[in-house]
Amino acid sequence: MTRPHCSPSRPLARRSLRARGVALGLAALALCGCAPSAPPQARTTPTVLPIRRPPQVAAAAPVWKIETLVDVIPADATVVAHLPRPDALLQRMPPALLDDFSASILSELGTMPGLDTTQIGALATAFDDAVVFVGPSGHDPVDPERRVCSAIRFKDPAPVERLLSLPIFRKTGDERFAIEHEQQKVLAYGAWLKSARVALLCREPKLLSTALRVADQREPSFRTSPLFKPERAEGAWVTMDLARFVGRSPGAPEAGSRLAASFSAEPGAPNIELQFVGHGGRFPPLGALLAPTRHTMITRLPKGPVSAFSVSLQRMPGKTLADLFVAAGSSMETAGVSFTSLMLSGLGLDLPTLDGALGGEVALGLYVDPKRAPEAGKDRVDTIHETSTMLLSVATASEAARQKVFQVALAQAKKKPKRFRVKGNTIIADAENGQELRAELRPGQLLIGTGDRKLVADLFARFGREGETLGASPAFAATRAQTPPEGHLLAYLDPGVLSASIAGVPGIPPSAADRSGALLALTLAPSDRGLEFTATSHGGVSALGDSAALAIFGVQRYLARAKTAEAKSMVTAMFRSAAASFERERLPASLSGSGSPSSIKAVHKLCGAANAVPASVPKGTKYVPSESPGQDFNQGDDDTGWRCLRFAASDAMYYQLDYRAGGGYKGPARGGPDPGKDGFEVSAEGDLDGDGKTSLFTRTGRIVNGELVLDESMFIADELE
Repeated sequence: MTRPHCSPSRPLARRSLRARGVALGLAALALCGCAPSAPPQARTTPTVLPIRRPPQVAAAAPVWKIETLVDVIPADATVVAHLPRPDALLQRMPPALLDDFSASILSELGTMPGLDTTQIGALATAFDDAVVFVGPSGHDPVDPERRVCSAIRFKDPAPVERLLSLPIFRKTGDERFAIEHEQQKVLAYGAWLKSARVALLCREPKLLSTALRVADQREPSFRTSPLFKPERAEGAWVTMDLARFVGRSPGAPEAGSRLAASFSAEPGAPNIELQFVGHGGRFPPLGALLAPTRHTMITRLPKGPVSAFSVSLQRMPGKTLADLFVAAGSSMETAGVSFTSLMLSGLGLDLPTLDGALGGEVALGLYVDPKRAPEAGKDRVDTIHETSTMLLSVATASEAARQKVFQVALAQAKKKPKRFRVKGNTIIADAENGQELRAELRPGQLLIGTGDRKLVADLFARFGREGETLGASPAFAATRAQTPPEGHLLAYLDPGVLSASIAGVPGIPPSAADRSGALLALTLAPSDRGLEFTATSHGGVSALGDSAALAIFGVQRYLARAKTAEAKSMVTAMFRSAAASFERERLPASLSGSGSPSSIKAVHKLCGAANAVPASVPKGTKYVPSESPGQDFNQGDDDTGWRCLRFAASDAMYYQLDYRAGGGYKGPARGGPDPGKDGFEVSAEGDLDGDGKTSLFTRTGRIVNGELVLDESMFIADELE
């Protein structure tokens, strides 16, 4: 059933209807004139009857039959992603952190012209689900960014209709609109399908028209595409036709290349399923070169890693490392074998020897020291970074080959005794800040550790020790039992260790020891056409909450660091202005006697203190300086304040800027330098999160024997506050 719609033929139909009405009226009059009548009477003026036009009927509101958002996606879409409400995926995220992050996002979006946080919050509450799709490369223009459309379904249409009343939305039809920016630039084209509570947005009007025809069931939808899987329609998923998305170009994926990923919160089922098929010269046929392994090496790693990985290097019968290098080199268009052979020959080795020494598995564990307390002036994240330690276990095969390879390594280490220490079958390289690199040859394996010296020593001591291994960990064992016994890659994440490691980071819970681990298992398909694999994950979605918490904190930390660039830049600029003002020659404050100008000696002095701008530290907001006379940076005179410094800022800023001379400095109370009574201090003080605790950035200088001595470094306290 199609919806009523307007078309160019509609006015013609109405005019035809009116003409038929007039004709019927005239016919009725004619019939009346021809009917039998009374004898003739005197002629009278004829009565003119008005022509009655048919009443105008208002067009019925269109009714869209959209069961799921797939019903608006064209069948030839090359990329489709479905995004349900994130509740299930983010259920493990701490509510306080999620609320804080949501508030910060709303605050940023609220700076868009015409929008405010109330409107955006109402839209977020009404959000039901959404799809993003990309049209085929045959559409004009070819740029994939211009082929993007999205469809968003809302539970409540009211917030959308309020939004559409804003000036940036220009109505272009009964249901269509355009989103315009300044200078009438169109950012996107859209349609509001009120009866279905669905908003369509496209970068190109042609794609919007196509989506509307699909929604009107006049063109096939994505339901008819072989990429669509009905069983995952309501979950979170993404699918891509790689060949049609990229289009025809040298080295492009061949027909049949595709990617599909789905996410589920159903208990007992794999939380993440991934399928990839890449055919063509750029995709190495690793499945035809590498055999699956049982991943025994990862179980011997010491327990307690934040994450661990196991990769199969088991060659298929008749295949060697040279074949792997050839495949990798051809896919990356590099001379893989020749380069590797040349590098090995310089060490007195060759590929066959390395192939014989290398076994069928490599395991890697990433560890941190959760007991290490942050040092003064550093936060928990900095401490995690400094204590991060990696342990690599490489399985070895031929005893003769592995001994030859290790002897070469020993010989190279002995040539540089200042950098390396050799103890039997162990090579140690010391680094700064308590770090080290250690390699040790053991029966059937080579251990390599790098990171915190104490943690490296502990991991080497516990490797393979009964009861101390990752395989003995209940969290790992529970998830490993749900994955295939053999495969090409295992990736493990322990939420409990992750949470314990980041305990003390604001908004992140101190423990998640009751949660099972998350394990991703990947298996290659033995294809000669390219790279094909399937991957499943158990516990992946529950771990998304912890990972998202850390990721969100990382994003917030990144944004905060980006804002601190403002403080550092401003402090540096004020510092230069203070130094330049001292170098300017000035007349003495008072001239006595009647000396000639040649006898007057110019002086160099610091500017007097300035009033802080703004008067109080901004709390999570920006302050726009006033340009009015006598306000903010227009205060002072030739000898004092900002006018003396010849410094001004006009852009909105997160920090309070200050210049002090002779005393009253901010830095000393927080561990910063004190320039004394003959010095100065420039500072930026902020409160990015509005919690009352401030960050401080200062630079100082002081006069010594008539010369200005400048401190080379910037003092920073609580940088991200």
